Amino acid sequence: MFISAHPPIKNIINKKLIIFLVLLSFVYMKLYSTSFFDYPISTVFIDAGHGGVDSGAVSSFSFNPLIEEKDIVLDISLKVEEYLSKQMPELKIIQTRYDDSFPSLQERSELAYKTILDDKSSSLFVSIHANSSLSSSAKGVEVFTKLENKIINLVDEDTPIDNIDLFVNDNLITLNKKQYSTSLSLSDNILESIKKNIPHVVNRGIKSDDLYVLNVCRTTATLVEVGFISNEDEVKLLLDNVYRDKIAKAISDGIIKTINNRKR
Repeated sequence: MFISAHPPIKNIINKKLIIFLVLLSFVYMKLYSTSFFDYPISTVFIDAGHGGVDSGAVSSFSFNPLIEEKDIVLDISLKVEEYLSKQMPELKIIQTRYDDSFPSLQERSELAYKTILDDKSSSLFVSIHANSSLSSSAKGVEVFTKLENKIINLVDEDTPIDNIDLFVNDNLITLNKKQYSTSLSLSDNILESIKKNIPHVVNRGIKSDDLYVLNVCRTTATLVEVGFISNEDEVKLLLDNVYRDKIAKAISDGIIKTINNRKR
């Protein structure tokens, strides 16, 4: 009886077919499993902290008896919008406040996750604040992201029906990992841009905290502390229109870099 030393042709074909199908499945996943935190960014939310009855941090110096955080960050936020609009006119930009009003933290966050986005697109949320400390020597810029292991329910009964399809390709754990990862990248881009545009600024780094707006906005998000109004030298800079222009441009450049990276 003759026994072949080679496997039957049929078995070889079947194995090749299986390998082909496995490779095809990986290609399919790469092409079609894209979800919210992978999509191109169509919308940017800019959140000027505090406002209205909430002045935020307050300081007083001989050259200015009343310095309020809410005024400084509103001006920077409006400048960020102006710069972004010129550089990326196709971008949809939404401010949480345009004047001395006080939207609650919930209202700011809901604005982000209840706004209906373009099909297969994503958004960014950038909250702008000024810092304060009991130590008058504290200075510098720092940026905050959500906690890495904080699990947020990103889709619920409050999610607009038109946005639900943006989230369906990932489970809750994966979505939260992507939210943290993209938020960290956004924070890094903004901080690097500030260092590049304003070399003398003290870099206090990127930190994670359990901040309400970073959790509940349910998108790629960061909170930027642009300096300390409790520090005399730094508050003089923050009160200077030219310096606020520099800060706004740096934040905008970091946002633009993030948007362009997402297109690749």
